[in-house]
Amino acid sequence: MAVQQYCVCHHCRDGHASKEKLAFMVGKYHKECQTCTEDERCPAELALDVEKKDAFKDLRTAVDDYLIHKDIADHQAAAMRMAKEQLSEGECLVIEDFAGRFLVKADLELSQNDYFARFGVPDLVVCVYFKEKGDTKCEIFNFLANTKEKEDFYFLREAWVALLDTPLMKRFRNI
Repeated sequence: MAVQQYCVCHHCRDGHASKEKLAFMVGKYHKECQTCTEDERCPAELALDVEKKDAFKDLRTAVDDYLIHKDIADHQAAAMRMAKEQLSEGECLVIEDFAGRFLVKADLELSQNDYFARFGVPDLVVCVYFKEKGDTKCEIFNFLANTKEKEDFYFLREAWVALLDTPLMKRFRNI
């Protein structure tokens, strides 16, 4: 049995929740419809008050945005799978992304929402895929900036300098 998967980014998390809410509302307000389009042109929805119509509109917009994001994410995942399959010995594939930002308090606390608001300390996760004796392997590096005042460009450059200085990266002729 195939399970619908989605990533843990706020786009997918919120979009998936909106999709479920929309399905619930459609089921609730369109259950009596015989030949229903299940959209804003349906007489069942036309009869709703403005607040419920706006809720439907907002959920449909959120679901459309989620589906666009999911399509892009699915395309990126397929491209990454193909690139990993085509790796040869002596080559590596580097995938990097900012995982979020840490708020510096008495202890570190992950806060994805703060990342988008540009608060906190940048956290860069780097995955290096490579072939070794015919098997695809992955090494993961996590770089945490030493200050929140750093610009992403300088932090990214420092992370790459540190990454390229590792014994693992010195093994590859192509990145």
